[in-house]
Amino acid sequence: MESFSSPSGGRARSGFLAAALLLSGLRLEAGELRHSAAPAHIVPESERPLDFVVVGTNAPDGKYFLLPELGALKGATAVQRRELEAELFDLDVELSHGALFRGLPPETHVYVALPEAPKGVPGEAFFRRYLTSRCGWTATDVAKRVRFFHVPLPLVYTRDAGKILGFDSRGRAVVATGLADQPFYQDFVGLLAEAFPSRFVLKRLERGVSSEGGDEALGRLPDGTLIYFVGHHRFLRFFGRDDPAKDYTLSDDEIRVARAAFSRSFFGLRVAVIPETALKDPSIAVPELFHLDMLASLHSKRGDGADVFVPTLEPNPVDRATRAEVPPALVAKAQREYDRAANELAALGVHVVRIPFGDHPARGPANVTKFVDASGRSTVMLAKYPYHLPAGDASTPQARVDKVLQDFRDEAAYLRSSARSGLLTRWREAIRLVWDGLEGVLSAPSPSFDAKKKIFEERGYRVVEVPLFAWGEGGLHCLVLH
Repeated sequence: MESFSSPSGGRARSGFLAAALLLSGLRLEAGELRHSAAPAHIVPESERPLDFVVVGTNAPDGKYFLLPELGALKGATAVQRRELEAELFDLDVELSHGALFRGLPPETHVYVALPEAPKGVPGEAFFRRYLTSRCGWTATDVAKRVRFFHVPLPLVYTRDAGKILGFDSRGRAVVATGLADQPFYQDFVGLLAEAFPSRFVLKRLERGVSSEGGDEALGRLPDGTLIYFVGHHRFLRFFGRDDPAKDYTLSDDEIRVARAAFSRSFFGLRVAVIPETALKDPSIAVPELFHLDMLASLHSKRGDGADVFVPTLEPNPVDRATRAEVPPALVAKAQREYDRAANELAALGVHVVRIPFGDHPARGPANVTKFVDASGRSTVMLAKYPYHLPAGDASTPQARVDKVLQDFRDEAAYLRSSARSGLLTRWREAIRLVWDGLEGVLSAPSPSFDAKKKIFEERGYRVVEVPLFAWGEGGLHCLVLH
């Protein structure tokens, strides 16, 4: 029985049971885990080179969001089955990550979190195959730039596992984590630091302070002073008031207590909560905007001020995942939260730029990856989703994606139920048609993407186009821990 209800590696919003640390097959570097008190260099994400990313995949178990299962594959040999398993894994990585691995700079090293695979399934080999067969990497590239570590459960949106704050005196990336974070996230960054102790070190936060990377950001004020931005959900979580089904408020005293705790944990920096007014008036916030990186993209440039990009909804937006209009009530509330965030950020003196878009808030244009390229230029990786307008038009790129995947599921349903053997050729042809369809869509023009790209370029940023599919509750920024 197939399920397409949600991606198994979707962005987490609820509690997880603490998982046992499954270390079998984990290739550790020599050394023990250490905890850093403070990095020697505190560096906002937008000021760092993209010399590494930490990414995650789903388990190579043949059960993927939007894709069919293989079933028994009557008459297929073990080698033939493994071939098709690898193809489905590759398709899942493509649907969840889009063209991310084709857009990374050539100097970027990739640390890949692989969930435990079924016995005999070579997850690492599958991922290497994806990079060489679909992303233009050579075997030498993969050997030089890719490292694996194993985790108990899949985490595709790795951004939320912790917060990278800068680098210690040995050049290791300092990753904030604490007991207030989901056990699942603590496991993830703990395994990362254990596997690569010469590259990553943990900073333990004080009680109650969490470090979900998508809801926090280092930035600068116009005078160059560092500041720590926190989404209002972090303060609610500090007091255990994080049930998304309930409306919570904080008193002025509680806000001061939480602010002081976060400041102590983050080197005495000033802490700005965005939008802070949502802590007093829960009607401002909507559950769909559950992290700061869905509300604002913060960019700082040493000696050159600070920009923040905040979405604004166009009239009658259409959810590209469902091809239905976004409910007017959600549009009104999300717009109110965007506006409140923009006003609070402007009051801090940063330059606010609004970016119009016409999709569900889960795919807002603030969710970008930012870094400094090899030439020293401020750069953003911007998601290019398949164009989906007008609603109801079966010829749009998004409608073609939906059809390609539905045709594949329909064909797979027949192939699984057929009494015939020797259907390997039809499976291969069905998979080829999916790849051809996706590649055609990724190269299609997108007027909405072009408009967003122009806004970033007018502020002096280099834009790297990263075609991406509507998958899960996160975007491009969520896919990388950097």
